[in-house]
Amino acid sequence: MSTKNINQIIRRDLIQDISTGMVTVWKNGRAGQFVDINNNCLYRFLETTPDFSRWLISPDNHPEIQKLPIMACGFVAWLIKYWRESTQEIYSGYLQARLNQYKAEYKKDADVFMRNLEQEFYNQHRADEEQRIKQSEAIFDFISEPEVNRIKKYVKCYFEYVSEFNTESNSMQYPDITEQQKPNANEVNASKPQQYAFDPAKITAVYNFCIETNVLSNTI
Repeated sequence: MSTKNINQIIRRDLIQDISTGMVTVWKNGRAGQFVDINNNCLYRFLETTPDFSRWLISPDNHPEIQKLPIMACGFVAWLIKYWRESTQEIYSGYLQARLNQYKAEYKKDADVFMRNLEQEFYNQHRADEEQRIKQSEAIFDFISEPEVNRIKKYVKCYFEYVSEFNTESNSMQYPDITEQQKPNANEVNASKPQQYAFDPAKITAVYNFCIETNVLSNTI
């Protein structure tokens, strides 16, 4: 690929191109689009020939697409899917979706009445998410270096945001979660979860810290 074409790609918003399903040539020279076929924040790369004349796997062949490697999942995939929304909505939306998922997975356990599912979730969420973020590094080869660095900054601040809720004295109240099938550890329903009443002071404190330290902008 020529230097001119590479520079043109770098000047584009490649993360937005992933979010919208753009069929294009990416930074690494591969042609195709990213798809989340089940709307569960598991992005796979669906490749075409360099001239876009033919798909290597038909977009309608979902069983074969699901065999493709996952290029982005977890928080990184959620961030990409809602790339044009406000930072605060992205952080709170993803955290709520994961908490919903955890409570739904364990609410039928025999010993649930003796456990604090919310605190269990917060105690292990970072470790679980770090594994998903590591897997999502596969997508970095497709986007520009400034975009990679920007995603890493969002990840750093997301963990700062989550740490505000990871205390034994956590007193947030959540409604009951309806029973659902246990999900894959990497996937999360990408539909917007119900908004819960997080402590505004905690949210504002972390959010302002990120703004004041220039870690991220007010909106993505």
